[in-house]
Amino acid sequence: MFRSSFPSPFTRARGAFRGFAAAVCVAATLSFSAPATASLVQNAFANGSLNVTIERTGRPDQNVRAGGFTGVFAGSSFLSYCIELAQNFKFGVNYTNYTVVPLASAPTNAPMGATKAMHLALLVGKNFTDSFTSTIKTAAMQLAIWEIVHETNSTYSVTNGHFKVDDGNNDVNQARTLANTWLGELSGLKTMASLVTLSSPTNQDFITTVVPVPPSALLLGSGLLLGMWGIRRRRTEA
Repeated sequence: MFRSSFPSPFTRARGAFRGFAAAVCVAATLSFSAPATASLVQNAFANGSLNVTIERTGRPDQNVRAGGFTGVFAGSSFLSYCIELAQNFKFGVNYTNYTVVPLASAPTNAPMGATKAMHLALLVGKNFTDSFTSTIKTAAMQLAIWEIVHETNSTYSVTNGHFKVDDGNNDVNQARTLANTWLGELSGLKTMASLVTLSSPTNQDFITTVVPVPPSALLLGSGLLLGMWGIRRRRTEA
């Protein structure tokens, strides 16, 4: 029996819609991921901080405060940690030059790459929420994040290697121990957090699990769903 190789009008229409839907999905993905400059204000440490001294091979020691932050990005509240050791910021200042960038491509001056980004996603996936429940925990999380981003050795430890935290008071030492405990658990973890970097060319970069969705992307997604529902309904009625 002869069978035409040309698609029927319905098949062509269905194929065209699938192509359109795929294009719309790609556009939606781009609207979510494309950097768009927005304002960022860090208000305070979310649950206190610890003063620590950090060392990196070949660099002067740094006295820094370790802890997570609470702030507002693009009009929405968020929790975050910093990842850079060379740039600063001030609480209460409205910075207008922040963009959302993929984790692996941050920091701008020395991108961490895919492997470290995966390790950060595993660390945060297990400990992010709990890390804000005490000062020691939030300091430990910040130390562990810095270790992953800045360590050049193949193993992670905040007390050994290229990046390390000096011995301190009892709270600092507890935070160091906890950070090493969390870092030692990475190989057995499976759940990764969805992380992005809020990046500025002149100020500190932050990682967060919460990024506001542009209203245009929400409308685009809603329109696509309604369009698909309408076509499915017409096909059912036919």
